[in-house]
Amino acid sequence: MTAKHNKTGDQLKEDPPDIFKAARDDNIYELRFALENGQSLRTTQQTTSLTPLHVAAMRGSTAFIKVATEHDPVASWLQDGQLRTPFDHAAARQDRDSMTYLHNAMYPEANLE
Repeated sequence: MTAKHNKTGDQLKEDPPDIFKAARDDNIYELRFALENGQSLRTTQQTTSLTPLHVAAMRGSTAFIKVATEHDPVASWLQDGQLRTPFDHAAARQDRDSMTYLHNAMYPEANLE
């Protein structure tokens, strides 16, 4: 994610990828960059135990969920501090697309597509 200064054209310092920011912003490019840099979909936030998939499900970041569940389907089963899975958060939002991707990752033999 290299950027250049608008006026001078100088290369700006590159920000490291952030898998949680990618989840919030539904940014699959940052997700892929974060994964390439060793970040994990199983990482949890200290205070809430939310994973990037939980955050994406809470925000309706469907593209992130699709790519993330293809990369690591087991992460779909992780529970947050309230014992909820990402599917539970998507269901609370009635986000059918996210629910489908998460369900298919959790139960590949019962694919809903």
